[in-house]
Amino acid sequence: EEAMSAEANKAVVERLIFEFFNEKKLAVADEICAPDCAIHDPRCPEGMFGPMLVKALGAMYQKGFPDLEYVVQDTICEGEKVVVRWKANCTHQGELQMSETLILPATGKALKINGITICRVADGKIADIWQQIDMLDVYLQVGAVSMAVDPGAR
Repeated sequence: EEAMSAEANKAVVERLIFEFFNEKKLAVADEICAPDCAIHDPRCPEGMFGPMLVKALGAMYQKGFPDLEYVVQDTICEGEKVVVRWKANCTHQGELQMSETLILPATGKALKINGITICRVADGKIADIWQQIDMLDVYLQVGAVSMAVDPGAR
């Protein structure tokens, strides 16, 4: 029973990665996300919940990275939590709302992004999403920040 529920939880999260993000089927959120699904991300507005929030995030990603594709490297299931370690390849083709005050205009740059997404699945639906993305690396790739180079290091 426990193994079956872990497999079922993994399948729901795989739909989030492959159907929702990679295949751009935003309506999938209505099927796989709980009505009170919460995204725990500083870039998401507080007090917004459910499939609408997930679809808003997906739409933002589609606008910024129309060719976004996640490649799953590891999936670990324990109880109601599913952890996915992933890489994503995409081209920064549209503006991105990085925070309440920072909008990053399109740069046309090809990006490689690394991250980890943790989902809590309850009663067959995603109830919580925690996502950690290597944003410093993203900022460096699009030129939003630059690293000081020590001329003596070479």
